[in-house]
Amino acid sequence: MAVFQLEAAKATPKRPKTPPPNPQPFQQTPTTETHKTHIEYLKTQWIDELCLQAPLTPSYYQSLAKYEKYSSMKVLQAQLIKEQEVKKSRDKQDRIRRKSGSNQHAQKNGVIYKGTAVRQIEE
Repeated sequence: MAVFQLEAAKATPKRPKTPPPNPQPFQQTPTTETHKTHIEYLKTQWIDELCLQAPLTPSYYQSLAKYEKYSSMKVLQAQLIKEQEVKKSRDKQDRIRRKSGSNQHAQKNGVIYKGTAVRQIEE
């Protein structure tokens, strides 16, 4: 019985392994460094299609989808930065408004009012 099991284990073929994917150029989402090259590739493919009547390949559409993903991500980041800047400036204006709206200022010997302090400075 043990001999049969050893022979059966040797006789079964091993399942072939799929090789790791070989990344094709312009098939990955562009980065900050590669997005200009990506744009040029898309322009070249588009011009070839218009002028030479060469059909657009599936790799063009994949590349276009990757570039759209990259550009939409950049637009969302820009909107987030803009919202943060607007919030920061609004908070700064609120802080200035709160400070300038107060007429009382604490000092060592008690509270002095803004009008009184301005008159004392002018004298």
